[in-house]
Amino acid sequence: MPSQIVADVGGVNSNSYLTLDDADALADDLLDDGGWSTLDDDTKTRLLFEATKTIDKLKIAYDKKIATQNRKFPVSAYDKNGIAIDGMNEVKEACLIQAIYYNKYANQIDYAARASITGITGESYSAETSVSRSPSYNPYKKFAPGAISVLSYFIDLSLTLSRG
Repeated sequence: MPSQIVADVGGVNSNSYLTLDDADALADDLLDDGGWSTLDDDTKTRLLFEATKTIDKLKIAYDKKIATQNRKFPVSAYDKNGIAIDGMNEVKEACLIQAIYYNKYANQIDYAARASITGITGESYSAETSVSRSPSYNPYKKFAPGAISVLSYFIDLSLTLSRG
């Protein structure tokens, strides 16, 4: 059994952006919940932990709202009208989308991890692999496209180039 979810906003011990109840409520509003409603609580918890860790790997353009918080969100940011925003609504939605993505594509993601596909180039990836292709799955992507879209305002897309 996985650890207990701690989803305290800005908390030092937070290990997820969503509680199970929050995730279930958000999933109820989706047209396609990707099988979320059929999962047991242990599986949902594990998926939320992984989704949270994945989101925290993104380079965020804003500082943490609370210096001691464990997670990257909430942030100190302002929208185009100068209104303070912390990104919590967006990150909660993105966390659920990422968790559903992991559940939906678990077989391909597992294959990609075992085959060390992460970081390979197109030339080194053989089209003859046994991974069944789905039009919405790309083994190069560890992030759900929907999660990236929801968080796009907060992601730092700047490139840093240096001479080696």
